[in-house]
Amino acid sequence: MARDPLFKSSAKLDLKKTHEPLLFIAGGNDHIFPADFTKKMADAYKDKNSMVDYKRFEGRSHFIAGEKGWEEVAGYVLDWLKKVN
Repeated sequence: MARDPLFKSSAKLDLKKTHEPLLFIAGGNDHIFPADFTKKMADAYKDKNSMVDYKRFEGRSHFIAGEKGWEEVAGYVLDWLKKVN
């Protein structure tokens, strides 16, 4: 499976290390990276002093920023960026 390397030790990703704010966005109808998988990735980060947010947009596909209604997604991201800066 193409996604497996993200969680293998060869990726050398320290999920407990302090990091910059992260926003994970998921489309409810995304069949490439399903929303549940995106949520699993967001939840994998363990540093309690670092911000990790997750937002699921129901009815959206993997092409979330290019399909009709993309303005809602862009607006959410812009508001999130304003909140973390």
